[in-house]
Amino acid sequence: MRFKTDENISKSAADALRAAGHDVAEALSEGLGGAEDPKLLSVCVTEARVFITLDKGLGDIRAYQPSQYPGIIVLRLRDQRVQSLVAL
Repeated sequence: MRFKTDENISKSAADALRAAGHDVAEALSEGLGGAEDPKLLSVCVTEARVFITLDKGLGDIRAYQPSQYPGIIVLRLRDQRVQSLVAL
């Protein structure tokens, strides 16, 4: 799968996805740190990538209709430490 990780997803989590055979681009390494959500999602549409984030606001299907994006994965972990995210 083709993913783009939000700035709130650790590099080690992105590396774990790569190790599992996925094509992963990181928003931070592409100069998109601090970019507004619509900008990030626009890039994901252009690149045909599923966006992975911890930002629960992106889970609002009224604002971000699923049919308009390759995918948005909002991770909601009780423990958001890097180790827990990588383990997930």
